[in-house]
Amino acid sequence: TIKVSDLNLARPDHAALFQSRLNVATRAFCDGDVGGKAIAVRRACRDAVTEEAMAKLSDHQRQSLRTGMAGTLVTAAR
Repeated sequence: TIKVSDLNLARPDHAALFQSRLNVATRAFCDGDVGGKAIAVRRACRDAVTEEAMAKLSDHQRQSLRTGMAGTLVTAAR
């Protein structure tokens, strides 16, 4: 579960926080039992978790996230 109800994804800082939460969740789910998993298997798992998380966002949330992520690029370039 990735909490988004406390975020305004159109804000660059909130979009970055969502991305951070997503990264933590994918690592926890896909890398928890690293054992003999090949890098390619972990990468495929991370991609699938990311795809699922994005699919669960509403259309409005996805659009807001795109706006927020565009702002993080502008903010980082300054």
